[in-house]
Order: sequence, then structure tokens, then C-alpha cells
Amino acid sequence: MDTSAQTAADLQPEFFSAQITRARRFCLELNPSPPIVLSNMAIFKNFQLGGGRRLQFRWEAYNVFNQVNWSTLNTTAQFNPAGEQVNANFGQATAARPARVMQGAIRFTF
Repeated sequence: MDTSAQTAADLQPEFFSAQITRARRFCLELNPSPPIVLSNMAIFKNFQLGGGRRLQFRWEAYNVFNQVNWSTLNTTAQFNPAGEQVNANFGQATAARPARVMQGAIRFTF
């Protein structure tokens, strides 16, 4: 048996390993995650009640302009036997962070 002859099946694991390493390096090192853009806002009104007491009405909005902030990228590289990348969603955003959140509060200070 000649051990110097290698078939295509013998070479594929190394080839796929190199391709996956290259794809992972691109996704994790060059483009670690999508940017996050947040605009938060708070509005409040204080009312003096006398005797050092105060009442505060407060309304807060997080991500007030409802900007979509992607949180996860598809980093699963899939290759066919010819070595071509076949995952059409590779590098695409697959999940988003929470949308606009609002909350109201009443605070009594004495």
C-alpha cells in the first residue's frame, strides 16, 4: 500500500478546518458584534409638599427612538464537498436586543 497517495477524502478535514478557522477569525476578530445605539430619556416633575416632603412624578424611556440593535450574528460556516460555503445566512444578524421600554414612577421623599 502506498502511503504517500492521499485521496480527496483524506484532505477534506484539514481543508474544512482551515476554512472554518478563517470564517471564525473574520466574524470574531474583524467584526466582533454589531454596534449598539441607545438613546435614553427621562422626564420628571417635582412637587414640594412642605415640611421637607417632596413628590416626584417620573417617566423614563429606554431606546426612545426604537433603534434596532442586533445582538447575534450567524457564525456557522457550512461547506459542501467542493469547499464552497453554502450557508446563505452566514454573517447575517439573527437576533435583536429589546425594543423601546418605558416605565413610570411616583417617588415620595420625606
